[in-house]
Amino acid sequence: MRQKWRFLVFLLMIPTLLVAHPLHLSFTNLEFNEAQLEWELTVKVFTDDFQNSLEQTIQYSNPLPKTSRSADFGKVMLQWLGEALSIQFDDRKIPATVWEFESLKTQKDAVLLTVTFKADPPATSLLVRNTILFELFTDQKNLFIFTMGPFQSANQFNKKEPETLITLKQ
Repeated sequence: MRQKWRFLVFLLMIPTLLVAHPLHLSFTNLEFNEAQLEWELTVKVFTDDFQNSLEQTIQYSNPLPKTSRSADFGKVMLQWLGEALSIQFDDRKIPATVWEFESLKTQKDAVLLTVTFKADPPATSLLVRNTILFELFTDQKNLFIFTMGPFQSANQFNKKEPETLITLKQ
């Protein structure tokens, strides 16, 4: 009898085990496009985590589209991203109000959010605060890659260290 209960509990847990993932990680890439003279910011997160974060932080609970370039949907995405990510070039804060929503692509397991903005490149430093999904997980890690011409820097953020200063090599 006890084995039947264990087996039943195991069967009931299978859907949860298939959906849940133990890795709490986001990837953000900020790259200067010299041809367009603009910055491209791309964030990749797990789809389920992204939906949970949208519900918890900005009370957005609608289903995610497979792809979107809608301006209205873009406002929602910029609100979410602006609350979780801040960027400062030298002494100039780059507010989310100047970011332009480009697209959202929803895949099976991940969401790819892309925004662009125009700003003069930093001369000496870049200050980044990245708290993406920190409201969901205590072990959340966010990887951030900054690329400007030949200069590239990779950084990791967590709840204990949500901010970093990247010093550019002259």
